[in-house]
Formats: sequence, C-alpha cells, structure tokens
Amino acid sequence: MGEWSKKVGEVGESIASVFLETVGWGAAQHGVALSCLRSEAHNKSADGRGTHGIDYLLARRSPLVDGVGQNLVISVKFSSEPYPRNPNAKFKEHFSDLAHTLECFKHSDARNRLLQTVRGVTRTQDVGILLWINNDRQGSDDIISHASKAILPDTLSYEAIYVVDNRRAQFVFNSVHYARKVGNGRDVAFFYPDTGKNVNPMTKETHGTFLPVEHINSSVLVFRLADKSSSERTLLLSTIEPFSEVGLKRLMGLGQSISQDWCSRVILAFPDFDKLHHGNMVQSAKGCFSNATFANGTEIHCYEDDFRITNT
Repeated sequence: MGEWSKKVGEVGESIASVFLETVGWGAAQHGVALSCLRSEAHNKSADGRGTHGIDYLLARRSPLVDGVGQNLVISVKFSSEPYPRNPNAKFKEHFSDLAHTLECFKHSDARNRLLQTVRGVTRTQDVGILLWINNDRQGSDDIISHASKAILPDTLSYEAIYVVDNRRAQFVFNSVHYARKVGNGRDVAFFYPDTGKNVNPMTKETHGTFLPVEHINSSVLVFRLADKSSSERTLLLSTIEPFSEVGLKRLMGLGQSISQDWCSRVILAFPDFDKLHHGNMVQSAKGCFSNATFANGTEIHCYEDDFRITNT
C-alpha cells in the first residue's frame, strides 16, 4: 500500500508540474516546509512534526493591479480515484488545510525571504490555490459547483483561495495547447485586460506567459498571438461553456471590446462547436452586431480535437 501511495504521489506531482509550466508558474519552489504556529487549532499537534507542507510556492508582481505582489501558495491534492459522490467533507478538509497553511505562512521565514524577490510593490497578498485533481478521465463533474455548497468553518483566516478541479485544469490545458496550435510558431501569450487598476505606464504589462491567478478558474481565457516577422496580431478567446447563440453573442461582445482594432484576426473557441449544427446560429449572432467588418471577420473554432471538426 505504501508503494502505491508513493506512486500516486509521484504521478500527482508530475501532473501538477506540467500544469504549472502550462500557466507560466514553472519557477515555483517545490516542497517548502514551515512551522505551524497553532498546532492544536490546525490539528498538527498529534502528527509529531508540527509543520505545514507547501507543495509549490511562487512570488510574482500582479499584472492586473499596480504595486501589488502576490505569493502563490499551491496545494496539490491528487488521487487515483474519482471525486467522492458527496465531495463536501473532503473539500472542507482540503480547503481548511490550505487556509491553515496560509495563516502560518503569513508569519513565516519563507514569506520573509519571498518578499525580497519581488521589486516595485507596496502591498503583498498571500493567495492559496487548491489544485484538486484525480486520475478519473471519464468523469466530467463540475466539482467546484458541488463543493461550493460546503459549509466552511468561520474561524478560517485567509485572503483568497482559488480552486481548480479536473474540469478547469483540462480547460486551461486544452486552451493553451490550442492557442499554440493556432499560433503555429507565433508568440503565444495570455492577454492582460485593462482593469482600471493597472494604469502605471512604467510597470504596465499587456500580455505575458504568466497566467494571473485571478484567471486560473475563469470560464474564459484570452490570448494574444503575435507574428514574429510582421505586425500581425490575433486575439483568441476560449470558453469552458458549451456552444450556444447567447454565449456566442456574449463572447463576441467581449472580443469586440478587447480587440479595439489592435488585432487583425479574432478567434472564438468553444469545446463543442460544430459547423453543421451551429452554422445558422453563428450567422444569426453575427447579424446582431452593427460592426459588420468585425462580426463577419470573427472565426468560430472548436478547441477539442476530432477529425470531423471544421471551423468557420
């Protein structure tokens, strides 16, 4: 049993490492231990160690808010089994463990050392990411929606925790790899929108290979594809939501707002777009936009691989 647990742990680490590389977090420290400051409250007094283990730890200046640094405290929970039928108890356990780690991290030497590595910030956030994934390739449950009903202890102290399940991780992975496929040698980067809080021209970033933590479980990912030998730019938006005419209109509106004439091509990618069944809905949606040049030039794609798929 011990060997199997070890193997499961190694597979989980490998999957997590690939995922972090995919979102530009590959420089994270791995396997950081810190002392627990509240061993009884955090249920650490009985384990004989009195420590918290951080699977991955990364510090970065936020590209969305001027002057804000972010310490990303990443907890990986990987299993060979599917999610439990009723996930609330296990979710509460994983979430509470990460919240306790964040509480002790705030007063740790590890945090103090990280503060020295990020320049040009006036405030630092400690952000938790719970990467709760498993080896079930058949299930497609939205575990986040189910687990959101869990009642968490009101004694937990944390700034922010983001949860990534199989569905969200697969969406991010598929989107990034499809952007690279469409890019075909172009520079592929995440697009950083104007938030009203990233206005400093000295530090402003419009794109990069680092996915902002605020977007890690977003239903829409935005990419900038840049040709290396010309000024050609492509805007690609991918969504986790299945295709619908209403969803297409919403995504087209977002694309039109973001593009602002800086790109020559706009692509909207869905997980299940089918030209045969959805073609008329595409034409109907495009007819609702007064900017015919933008609407008619917008391409609708499917980012899931299937030999029958043709994009428009």
